[in-house]
Formats: sequence, C-alpha cells, structure tokens
Amino acid sequence: MRIVRTLDITSDEFFDYLEQRLLTEIEHATGERHAPSVLKAGFRYVSDPDDRYRRAEVRILAYVRGIEYRLSSVTATDDVTIGYRIEPHAGGIEVTYTQEIGSDLTSSQGPLMRGFSQAVYLSRMAQSLMAIQDAILDARDGVPVTSSRGASSGPSRFGSARPGRRLRDMLIERKR
Repeated sequence: MRIVRTLDITSDEFFDYLEQRLLTEIEHATGERHAPSVLKAGFRYVSDPDDRYRRAEVRILAYVRGIEYRLSSVTATDDVTIGYRIEPHAGGIEVTYTQEIGSDLTSSQGPLMRGFSQAVYLSRMAQSLMAIQDAILDARDGVPVTSSRGASSGPSRFGSARPGRRLRDMLIERKR
C-alpha cells in the first residue's frame, strides 16, 4: 500500500525525528546506545528478543538521509516492510509512505472485506504521518512530549494524530 502526503516540516526535521525514534528503539531492544552513523542499509537488530510473541528481526534496507528510509520487520506471524521517500515541496516535503505486508492477511478475505481492511491500513498510515508532523510541530513550539516513547519508529504502528493541536492553534489564532 502507498500514500503520498505533503507535510509542513523540513526533511531534516523528518529525518531527525525518525533517527531519534529508531535509535531509542534500538537502545531499548539491545541495551546499547548507537550513533546515527550506524543507520545504513544492512544494519540489523532484534526487538523484544525474550518475548516469542513480540520478537521481531528488524533490518534497515535503505537509508539515505533526507531522501529515503526503508526497513523490514520479520516476526513469527508476519513480514512487514515500510518505507519513506521524501521530495521537497513548497513550504515543506512530500512524503511517499509505503507499507508491504508479506503474509498478506487480507488475501483470504472476500473483495468487500479486503477493501475495508485496506482502507483501515491506509487510514492508519495517514494517521502515522500526521502524528509525526504533529510531534515535530509540537517540538518546534516547545510543547512537552506526553509519552517517553511517543510515536514508534517501528514498522507496525505509529501513535495517532493529536487533534488537540489543531484546536489549540485555532484558539491561538483567534486571540491574535
């Protein structure tokens, strides 16, 4: 599946965010702190190595800062590949976000359920990108992070977008 969204952030902000999240995840999984220089094609780590249900072998497939980031995660039940491709866009960036699920859970579904499942996945992907943008904009504005891990950088899920930010922005504009 693939979606394209325009975000009001820079590619540096986007990749700083992804790097920070991924390095935090690697440290959490391995107990070792790494520099951003390890983030390149071929780097691997195991997430949740002691939990047979959540254990995931994560591998960076491509990493070109400011342009592309792609990784795969293989668990006991599925094989997921996610990728981000960045293009400059007026006032921000255009992000092409892809997600491929190797053990396509929707293949055994009928056309109606398959369409519904794909719509749900696409919605989650869009929410993921909006959550990244919201977290970056909040950091710009000095808004504290509400969770120690925030939106995950992993291939499975991201945090949901924060609608409160839009309401807050409207109220600030109204006061001006």
